[in-house]
Amino acid sequence: MADLKNAVAPLSEWLVRNSGGKWAIAPYGSTDFDGAMLGGSIRLAAVKLLHGRENFDTFIAIGGKGKHGDYEYPDISAFVRREFVRMGIARSSIIRISGPASTYAELHALKKFLMTKESTRLTVVSNEHHLGRIKAMMEYDPELRFLGREGRMIVRAAERIALEYAFSDWIEVITKARESEAIEKRRALEEHGILDLKAGRYRFR
Repeated sequence: MADLKNAVAPLSEWLVRNSGGKWAIAPYGSTDFDGAMLGGSIRLAAVKLLHGRENFDTFIAIGGKGKHGDYEYPDISAFVRREFVRMGIARSSIIRISGPASTYAELHALKKFLMTKESTRLTVVSNEHHLGRIKAMMEYDPELRFLGREGRMIVRAAERIALEYAFSDWIEVITKARESEAIEKRRALEEHGILDLKAGRYRFR
């Protein structure tokens, strides 16, 4: 395993318009959309912290166009690729995967990527409340399960990365988010999804 190349992919989140009218990933701790999302921006912040601190040579910008409520937002993979460039990541190190617009669709696309890159190990970054459902999906899919058990696809929490490398910058906002009503609602939804996966009732998209 020591000779494997290392790739990292933050799973995508919904976009919102910021105060200047430009598209942006909602800031960590956001309770917009009735708490349905909470902090997609910390996923990108975690990748920025990993860049230069850990040995990653490939950065994957993944996502598709999406819709939430009564509005549609642009292709997230293009947005994330621009953010990677702003972080100082070389364009030659960035791979864009456009299209998948759900957690399972993204995992499926990342699985296909890994199946063609036998010498690559992938770190998937998402919020800590999301990790349980991601791992349940990986157990559900035989190929994802194999990649996970072989150590070629691992999942890390953005919050834990932020606290490891920038504790003083993040501890207050992460603690507040962890104790919020919004995150409690989100955890309940995630747990429901895990139960549905185990019972074979989950609606894959």
